[in-house]
Amino acid sequence: MKTAFKILIVVLTALVLIANAFAQSPREELQQMVVQLQNTPNDNALREKIIKLAPTLKPSPVLPDTAITFEGRAQFAFKSAKSEDDFLAAAQEYEKAVVVAPWVPGYYADLCTIYEKAGKFEDAKRHCGFYLTGLTDPAQMTDVKRRIAGLEFGIEKAAQAAIAKANADATAERERLRPTVEGKWTDGMVSFQVVRNGERFTIIGGTMLGSKPPITWRAQNVVADRQHLRFKGEHDNPGVSMYTLDLTLSPSGSELKGWYLESKYPKTFTRVP
Repeated sequence: MKTAFKILIVVLTALVLIANAFAQSPREELQQMVVQLQNTPNDNALREKIIKLAPTLKPSPVLPDTAITFEGRAQFAFKSAKSEDDFLAAAQEYEKAVVVAPWVPGYYADLCTIYEKAGKFEDAKRHCGFYLTGLTDPAQMTDVKRRIAGLEFGIEKAAQAAIAKANADATAERERLRPTVEGKWTDGMVSFQVVRNGERFTIIGGTMLGSKPPITWRAQNVVADRQHLRFKGEHDNPGVSMYTLDLTLSPSGSELKGWYLESKYPKTFTRVP
């Protein structure tokens, strides 16, 4: 019985020694996780594990020269940035540094600042969150949480502005596609053409077909917008009278309906294809 117990102890000891021989050290585990993150850069849980593991290593992980190079380029780009594109160029260099050394908290803090300057609040918030993951000082954590709250406010305001702009654009597009008084019109006797220049409408080419020869007339005192026309017809033939027309476009855009102001006589013009 004693012999069997001794053999069991020897076997267990051997197994422990073998397991220790094959077990990864924390530093090796960090290296493996960094490689894995480079292949799956959107694995935020893995990134947070790396950020938390690195400070436990003594001495600290050595910062690769490539990371230092990208950091230097990023800092120069940030200091000289004057536009959104300039800030984004700086962010791209820092992102390269993060790929090489994803455990460095300062990279995330700087990326948070740069993206905020560029107006990319979602990206700024995400990197502030990574920076917060590596903090242990309560005062620093409070400051970063306050900053994240501010970025969330910025995200909300940007979303509201985007919705307002989309609504305004949709309204403008509907208005652009809405029928206007622009085009050729006739009632079978009187015809004219409305020409649009921006938001200004003018009347040209008026004719009266009931007279022989047809009378060419001109519009005076024109008041016009997208849905309404008001004008007085004038010509050089003393034997034919013309009056002031007040016309409104129908919802379908196919008719101008109104009357002569002097007589309140109704009048309808149809659009000429």
